[in-house]
Amino acid sequence: MRRIVLFALLAAAGTAQAQTSVVPPAIEPGTRVRVETVSDRIVGELVRTVGDTLVIGTRRQRLTAGTDMKFLYEDVRVPRAAVERLSLGAGYEPRARAAARDGLWGALLGVGFVTASYLVFPAPDGEREERSKHVAQLRVDGGVTLFAVGALYGALHPHERWREVGAR
Repeated sequence: MRRIVLFALLAAAGTAQAQTSVVPPAIEPGTRVRVETVSDRIVGELVRTVGDTLVIGTRRQRLTAGTDMKFLYEDVRVPRAAVERLSLGAGYEPRARAAARDGLWGALLGVGFVTASYLVFPAPDGEREERSKHVAQLRVDGGVTLFAVGALYGALHPHERWREVGAR
């Protein structure tokens, strides 16, 4: 009988724990957060907590009449109970690492595009040997060019890193 009561208490405690919020009680205002709910992902800075609600300041781009790009700053209110996953900002990855990663992807795409075009558009019988020499040079040129483009993009736009602190 004691085992049944003990098992029932442990099961009830596990159920009560699963229903609690995934948001830690103390997050400093100004912390970069990524909150995922059932229907939305919100990225911004925690402005404040009001009771059981997180107030997150977001920045969204909007193209207005003409060619002006404007940023709209708005506060989004998210109840703690609606949070499915919470991640805290851990900064951006080093620019050199981002440049190397994106440069490698660019080189692979450059070589892949040239190879695919060679396979899709084969040379006539008499020109195969001559064309294969050009394709080899085009693979090198395409790989180097798109490596440079990818590396530049990676250096200018490094990925933001996140540290997950809670999930359901």
